[in-house]
Amino acid sequence: MITGWNLLSALCLCLAGTPSLLSAEQPFACVDELTMPRFNGVMIRAVPAAVQVSVTIGGEGKSQSISLSPRDTPLRLELLDDFGTKALYSKDCEGKTVVFMVRYTYHGEPTDHPLRDTIFRSPNEILVLCRPLKPILN
Repeated sequence: MITGWNLLSALCLCLAGTPSLLSAEQPFACVDELTMPRFNGVMIRAVPAAVQVSVTIGGEGKSQSISLSPRDTPLRLELLDDFGTKALYSKDCEGKTVVFMVRYTYHGEPTDHPLRDTIFRSPNEILVLCRPLKPILN
């Protein structure tokens, strides 16, 4: 007899073993490890910004190629590092291309110390929020 629990377990096992079915709609199904983009002081002139990151997954779970749109974003080095060098993708997704939208924006009231949050929004958006800094008065 198939119970609801057994059916749910079987469905989870099947989906977990087939990231190719999920990769187009759920790119995180192909991610084993990802350093989430963050905000640092060097980026202050680049924000606000929105960058589409397309990663083609190669062998051994590493990125084979990465393209950014816009290509000339000042955030280029950070994003190539986060989605390339530091990332690990599912070996089952080799040859697939996954797409992420990364948005950097200021949010909230100005503060003396930059407070940061990184938020994931399904299916593929990463929102990096930072509070604006108060002006420094001499």
